[in-house]
Amino acid sequence: MDISITTILQHIGLELPYAWIIITSATFFAGLYFAFRAIIEFKKYADAQGTGRADIRKPIFALLAAIALLYWPTLVRFSMESVFSTTVITPYQYMSGKSQTYNLMMKTVGMFVQIIGYFSFIRGWIILTEIGRQGGKPGQLSRALIHIIAGLLAVNIFGTWEVFKSIIGIS
Repeated sequence: MDISITTILQHIGLELPYAWIIITSATFFAGLYFAFRAIIEFKKYADAQGTGRADIRKPIFALLAAIALLYWPTLVRFSMESVFSTTVITPYQYMSGKSQTYNLMMKTVGMFVQIIGYFSFIRGWIILTEIGRQGGKPGQLSRALIHIIAGLLAVNIFGTWEVFKSIIGIS
């Protein structure tokens, strides 16, 4: 049996679409969790409003995260259109004059970077829900925004690379 880097990458590339299904399902359930958490936090806010210890940040950020995670494919598509002027978020747009093995490797690596970008994007919204918590760490908002922006850039890694090349003048 001939095992080469090409066959390994072909098999990995065939299995990655199933990872997208798992990620989409997990994101949807996380969105539902944060929606229920937002409802509970709004109830706690309404109950504690007369005591002076009411903090509206927790329910607001939980609601924002719920909306973002429930509608994340649409949110990513609109973000891609705003930043890169395209809704194409697949690495298959990458074409090179290199060998077939090199192109296959770049497509597979691009898909891995996209998965990492989606995780970063989702993680940013989850970090955002921790802002209003008691004893929260300072800098949570900036950390969340960095995850969201870096995730967006990683989702379209080849578009990001083209923008970077044009900025620094690489041909």
